Amino acid sequence: MNRFLIDLDEISIKQTTYWKASCLSASSSSHAGDTLRALAKANYLKIENWANALLKDYITVAIRQRLAFLQTMSDKFNLALT
Repeated sequence: MNRFLIDLDEISIKQTTYWKASCLSASSSSHAGDTLRALAKANYLKIENWANALLKDYITVAIRQRLAFLQTMSDKFNLALT
């Protein structure tokens, strides 16, 4: 889980740096700056949606693994009682 969060932080830092540099290079044109801000927002939302989906998948897998483990322990316990 920690590695997942670190990876998302790295992606966020890279994206922020890229868009700041792009906005600085286009600061002479108001229209270009507005366009870059709109693109940055859309890009951020795409990354946020991707991260949420990935986290949901990660949690689902973790829950399934825990349930499988508990079922195995329950089966072993029931077998020991018979």
